[in-house]
Amino acid sequence: MARLLYVTPQAPSLRTGGGRHCYANLRALCGTPGTDVSYVGPPIDEQLEGLEGLSQLVARPYVRRDKLHAAVTGAATSLVGLFRDWRRNGPREFDLGFFETTKLGFAISHFAGHLKTVCSVHNVETDFMQGARGFSRLAAHNARRSEHEVLRRCDHLLVMHEHDLARLKRVYGMPALDARASLHPVCAVPSLEPLPYESRKRRIVIPGSLDQAYNESGIRAFLTECGPSLKDLNVELVVAGRNPRPVLRNSVHHAGGILIENPASMAEIVRDARIVLVPDMGGAGMKLRVAEALSLGVPVVGTREALLGYVEANEFGRVVASISELTGSIREIMQNPALGGALARRAREVWDARYSFDAFSFRIRGWLPTWLG
Repeated sequence: MARLLYVTPQAPSLRTGGGRHCYANLRALCGTPGTDVSYVGPPIDEQLEGLEGLSQLVARPYVRRDKLHAAVTGAATSLVGLFRDWRRNGPREFDLGFFETTKLGFAISHFAGHLKTVCSVHNVETDFMQGARGFSRLAAHNARRSEHEVLRRCDHLLVMHEHDLARLKRVYGMPALDARASLHPVCAVPSLEPLPYESRKRRIVIPGSLDQAYNESGIRAFLTECGPSLKDLNVELVVAGRNPRPVLRNSVHHAGGILIENPASMAEIVRDARIVLVPDMGGAGMKLRVAEALSLGVPVVGTREALLGYVEANEFGRVVASISELTGSIREIMQNPALGGALARRAREVWDARYSFDAFSFRIRGWLPTWLG
């Protein structure tokens, strides 16, 4: 029996993109025959399939002392407090440590030389936190220092795509990272089957966490630059997601779009679309909402930053260099139902081959013997 320690600063969850990636990793580890997985992290407050045998060593909410300990030690996450609790309670012996995100440099340093370690890189933290101000600058400094420590000491790295791997090598001056890195893109677990393309509404959906500044800025830029020139297409433009600010509400209303706040089922909204649009102006990691659209057989149109890691982007949709170029791709698909149907079918095929949970867990199970040595 292989004894695995799983450590995460973010609880596995179906509510957020990062949480879903954590859940997929943990579920794949727990579902691998011959493994016994133990958990250190925030409490898992959802009923998640495939985690029934998980042993939760430390699973509690963050408290003030965790943040103080992180501030004093310069850790990039308050998980350092939970990790300290686990060490005090007497660590068990393990064969492998699996760590979510490069913010866990303190934990990987603790095990360096004593335990084989794997880190799942969610994004290049130093890129993700660019432009930080005020106290956020200190958080960005700590995240970068932690990321550097992980890259130096971790035995195996799971990086979402070639772009992030190239950034890590360049930013930290580590050209030999390829020897320890494997490409590990996101996955989406579909809750619904695709609708026939011809029966769908003439709908374009922009999904996402609308309270995130980088999502909001891209959507507002699209509405300003492209919205007026698409009015003659007679399409329903839907912006859907979590907690939009008033400024975004006003932008969507002014553009004649429909805003759906905190939808009960994003899949129901996306499933009936002819295009999912991702107008991001910055990129790090991978956009899980793209994989979710593919699982529902919906073509995706987006910027290069939005489609980082999706090497087949022009097979299931269109990738463009700038927001202003989105108009042409939208017109091409909306005015040609045969093309839209072909892209929709290919979207589902690409998801099944590369971004389904079956493909995701197959990779984990294949790598595990190598990680264990």
